[in-house]
Amino acid sequence: TSGMLGGVVTLTNGATGTFSGGSVKTFADGAVLNNHGTVTWTGGLLRGQTYNGTATVVNHDGAIFHLAADGTPFDRFYGYHPFYFTNAPGALLRKSSAGTPTVSDLWLTQRGELRVEAGTLELNTSVTLADGGRFTGAGLVRQTGDTVMLAGLLTLEGTSFRVQGGTLSSSAGRVATENAARWEWTGGTLSGALTLNAGAAALFSGGGVKTFADGAVLNNHGTVT
Repeated sequence: TSGMLGGVVTLTNGATGTFSGGSVKTFADGAVLNNHGTVTWTGGLLRGQTYNGTATVVNHDGAIFHLAADGTPFDRFYGYHPFYFTNAPGALLRKSSAGTPTVSDLWLTQRGELRVEAGTLELNTSVTLADGGRFTGAGLVRQTGDTVMLAGLLTLEGTSFRVQGGTLSSSAGRVATENAARWEWTGGTLSGALTLNAGAAALFSGGGVKTFADGAVLNNHGTVT
């Protein structure tokens, strides 16, 4: 519920952790949390000290990291080094609250399943969407700033992905959609080469400017509206 985590801590398979209450929970410089079980966050900042070193959370294969409340889960105190969060292949980063948690001040690498069961998960932080990652659920993932790097295939299974601000940077990025999900573009910048797969759906809407960076390419094999 408060205090500081130092060193390397591993939550083993089948174990549970609850991060709750309104107090700040600090990751000391160099601290690492390896999650092989189930972590549930219900309140209070998870703060990386980041003065002389990084802070790191790794959600491993078979693990669940559950954002069960709205608000801002992560931040950094000094900000001299990154706060890393990796959702590994086979892992689940789950968001179940009805509102809009905002992920900021984090270096997020999404390789597994990101499930938005309700509401919106807002991304205003540096994100790498690695090849084979999936967005699932019935909600929305919304980018409002910073840079999201799409490196390979992203499959949207029910949950749509909306670029509202910042830059979507594609390195051989491909988007596939299922179960009425869409890639939505309402503002911000597209850079690199992005491919909309056959059968995929995209919606470009709203009054915001949608900018193609120098050299940007959109290869459409699906349906853009």
